[in-house]
Amino acid sequence: MEVAAAASILTQGRTDSNPLIIGSIKSNIGHSEPAAGVSGLIKAILAVEKNKIPGNPTFIDPNPRSKF
Repeated sequence: MEVAAAASILTQGRTDSNPLIIGSIKSNIGHSEPAAGVSGLIKAILAVEKNKIPGNPTFIDPNPRSKF
């Protein structure tokens, strides 16, 4: 549901050459409760600096109901 909600708003006007990329920091470092915002910010900064979206090591099979 969350992917569909984000996609319904954030993919308007996007083409296949400009996809919406969704990621999560939790699968990389675990639950960081008080530092969740900081860890997400660090991931975003590194993604911009490296021009690469880091993968999620535990993401293997996408939900078939999600339109990837």
